[in-house]
Amino acid sequence: MKRSHERKIRIWCAGCASGQEAYSIPMILHRYCSHLLRWDLETLGTDLSEASIAKAGEGRFDEVEVHRGVIPMLIRDYFRADGPRLFVKDEIGNLLRVDRLNLLGDWATVPPADVVFLRNVLVRMTPEAQRLVLQKMKQVLKPDGYLFMGSQESASETDASYRMISAEKTVYFQLSS
Repeated sequence: MKRSHERKIRIWCAGCASGQEAYSIPMILHRYCSHLLRWDLETLGTDLSEASIAKAGEGRFDEVEVHRGVIPMLIRDYFRADGPRLFVKDEIGNLLRVDRLNLLGDWATVPPADVVFLRNVLVRMTPEAQRLVLQKMKQVLKPDGYLFMGSQESASETDASYRMISAEKTVYFQLSS
């Protein structure tokens, strides 16, 4: 594993909305890569909306919300019920930091990232804003890092310095060498 000598991984979920996808990342790591939990692991979720970030910080969802972005097996194992609400268990909640961030603004608080999830964010932006975000992403994404985008988005079509890589049932982008 590339990071085994550092034992450090940074994951950023940009445009995390109210946090379902951002929380699913540490859930998957907990379930399938539990050895990484002993590493210096940081998962960051950011969004422009103050209301979304406040909701993500609470880790509290109703049934409809939680099923938008989290598969049933993870819901069963990593949430606790409190009346009609489901709360992310502390063991997962402690692995995610959420912050408000405008992707078109300053990214000073974003550490270099090994993996970035920028899913279904650029599709809502103008072509000029998409280019700006992908240009700024080059300063954050580590040279051998992974950028995951939504199925309707393509970093390589917007910025030639990204290359698309197909892997099993998904595609991701990396910076061209």
